[in-house]
Amino acid sequence: MDTHADSLISVLEVPHEYNPHWTFKMDPEGSLSIATGEPTLIPRRQELPMAYHRDGSVYISKVSLIREHRVLVGGKTVGQLSDKSYYANLDTQEDWKKAEVTYKNIVECAE
Repeated sequence: MDTHADSLISVLEVPHEYNPHWTFKMDPEGSLSIATGEPTLIPRRQELPMAYHRDGSVYISKVSLIREHRVLVGGKTVGQLSDKSYYANLDTQEDWKKAEVTYKNIVECAE
């Protein structure tokens, strides 16, 4: 399938409780507004559109995009859904320990 994309990133699904249609921005006075800018909340979880976040494992971009615009992701961007069971975000020592456990479980299952 040729998507004519300028870039591709790997993504994971956003859990419904963090869907941007159910998240808010707060102004300095403490007033809330829906993060998407919509005037009303989507009332039911089943009506929420799927939302995705980049997981940081795969970035593929046209060289021209990087050279001419100095961005890694831009233009027409498509997503590739990642398998959450292999995902690890390594920001802390605790994250590293969790990743080691995940890796060991994957290796054991493959044997």
